[in-house]
Amino acid sequence: MARRPALSDAGVTRPSLAVVPEPGLPASHASRPPARQGKKMIALYVDPDVSRALRLAAVNGGTTLQAIMEQAIDLWFRTQGLPPIASQNSNGKPAT
Repeated sequence: MARRPALSDAGVTRPSLAVVPEPGLPASHASRPPARQGKKMIALYVDPDVSRALRLAAVNGGTTLQAIMEQAIDLWFRTQGLPPIASQNSNGKPAT
């Protein structure tokens, strides 16, 4: 079966999705959504069952996987005798 050509090859574009970089921001930060600017991703490989259970827990708890992972990191920091830091916003103050 032949592969369908990309829409961009046919001249179809979606200008509404174009990201306009803000002046003064590095190019790598310009394409990130505002909530991710100034942050660094940490990846973790888990079994599919663990992933599914975490996603279900987030949905059932009315929260996000991001929030669950921040809580887990904060708990780990506390068990190590360190101040919790994952739930702090970009200026270093606890998020409310």
